Amino acid sequence: SVDRVNELLTARFARCALIRVQNPIALPASRLYPDFAILRPRADYYTTSKPEAPDIFVVIEVSDTSLVRDRDVKLPAYARAGIPEGWVLDVTGGVLIVGRDPGPTGYATTTVHRRGERLTVPDLPDVTLSADELLGPSR
Repeated sequence: SVDRVNELLTARFARCALIRVQNPIALPASRLYPDFAILRPRADYYTTSKPEAPDIFVVIEVSDTSLVRDRDVKLPAYARAGIPEGWVLDVTGGVLIVGRDPGPTGYATTTVHRRGERLTVPDLPDVTLSADELLGPSR
C-alpha cells in the first residue's frame, strides 16, 4: 500500500510539493515517522533540518494492523504539534480518516471519507484525490 500511495502522491503533487516517505519530522518531544509527509518545497530538500509543522501540508499514515496507534496516538500528536492536517488510510476498513483544525487535544474536525468521495488538501486545492485511489483495490 505504501508503494502504491507513494506513486500516486508523487505524480499528483510533483509541481507543488515534496513527498517525504517514512522519514522523521521535527515534533516537540516526539520521534514519529509518518508514512508520508507532504511538504512545502525547499531548495535544500530538507537536508539541513527536519521538516517542522509550518513546512508540512499534511501527514498520512497507512494503517493495516496499526490503526489504533495511528488514529489514537499519532494523529493527536500531529495535531498538538500544529500540523494542519492528518490522514489515516484505514486499508482494512476501507475508509480515509481526515483530521483538520489542530489543537492541544487533537484535531477539532475529523471526517471519514469512503470510496467514491474526493478530497483536497486545503493549501493545495488544485490537486484532487479520490478515496478509491488512496485506499487501493477493495479487499
